[in-house]
Amino acid sequence: MQFLHLQGKIGIDTFIFKGFFMKIGIIGAGAMGSIFSYFFYKAKINVVLFEKDNKTIANLNKGIDIIKGDKIEEIYVNVDSSLEILNESAVVFIFVKSYDTDEAIREVQSAIDKECIIVSLQNGIGNKETIAKYISEERIVYGSTSIGATRTDDGSIRLGGMGNVVIGGSSAKAVKSVEAILKMAGLDATVSDNPEAVIWKKAIINAGINPIGALLDISNGSIIKNEYAKKIQEELVKEAVAVALSVGLTFDADEMIEQTRSVCEKTANNICSMLQDKRAHRRTEIDSINGIIIEYGRKNSIASPYNNAVYYLIKAQEII
Repeated sequence: MQFLHLQGKIGIDTFIFKGFFMKIGIIGAGAMGSIFSYFFYKAKINVVLFEKDNKTIANLNKGIDIIKGDKIEEIYVNVDSSLEILNESAVVFIFVKSYDTDEAIREVQSAIDKECIIVSLQNGIGNKETIAKYISEERIVYGSTSIGATRTDDGSIRLGGMGNVVIGGSSAKAVKSVEAILKMAGLDATVSDNPEAVIWKKAIINAGINPIGALLDISNGSIIKNEYAKKIQEELVKEAVAVALSVGLTFDADEMIEQTRSVCEKTANNICSMLQDKRAHRRTEIDSINGIIIEYGRKNSIASPYNNAVYYLIKAQEII
C-alpha cells in the first residue's frame, strides 16, 4: 500500500481513494495527541501535530518515544506552532483539554479547509457543542476512546492500554471517512447512531475513575483493588447514571459500574489524565466531567453528593 500527500482542494468524497491518503492534522501534542500520531505514523499516514507550547515542540521534534510494555519505539512527526502546519488537512483530530476547545477551534478555523472534518475524542461533555459554534455540524465527528496514554517524567509517552474508538455524527459520509482512517491505523473503531450516549457513557466512566485516581494518587487498576475507593466509584457512577436518565439517556447502573471496573482492569497501569494534570500542577477537566454531571443534576433535581464531594476536593487542590 502506498501513501502520499495529495495537493489541491480537499473533499470528503476524495478523502480515501484506492489507498491514497490525504494529510491528517492533530491539535494538541499531549499524551493522547502524541499516541494517536504514533498510530497514524506506524500506518504510514501523513500526520502533523499543532502545538503551542515551545518546550513541548522542541522535545517532540527530536523524536517521540512510545513505551509499549518493555519496548520503546521512536517516531518522528512534524510538530509546530504555526497554523500553516494544518493547511490542506483532510481530517483534524482535536486532543486539547475540554476547557481549551473554544480557543483552539476559534484559532485554527482560518487555517483549515472549508471541507475539513473535525474529530473530537476528548474527555467531558459539551465539546461538540463548542466546536459547532465555529464548524458546521456535518463536518463534526465525535465520540470516545478507551485507549490510555501517559506522558512520563522524561517526556516519553507510555501506552497505558489499548481500547476501542466509538464515533458518530450527522454526516454518514464524514463518519465513514474517519472510521476508515482509524481502522487503517490499526484501531478498533465502530460507528454509533447515538454519539451523545457515547459521550455520556465515557463521562460516567471518567467520573468514576479520574477524581479518585487524582485524589488518591493511584493508577486506574489500584482503584478497584482498594475496597473503599471501589465503593466511592460505585456511588459516583450510580449518581451519574441517575443524572443521565434525567436528561433522557438510558443506562443501567450495575452495568455501568461493571464497565467502569473493566476499564480500570484494561488500563490498570495507566495514570488517568486528571492525576497527570494534578502532578503537573495544571488545571484539570473536572468541570466537564463531574462538574457538568452536577450541573445537569441540579437542573433536574437529582442529588449527587459523592460527585459534589470529589468535585470540591479537586477544585480545592487546583488552587493550593
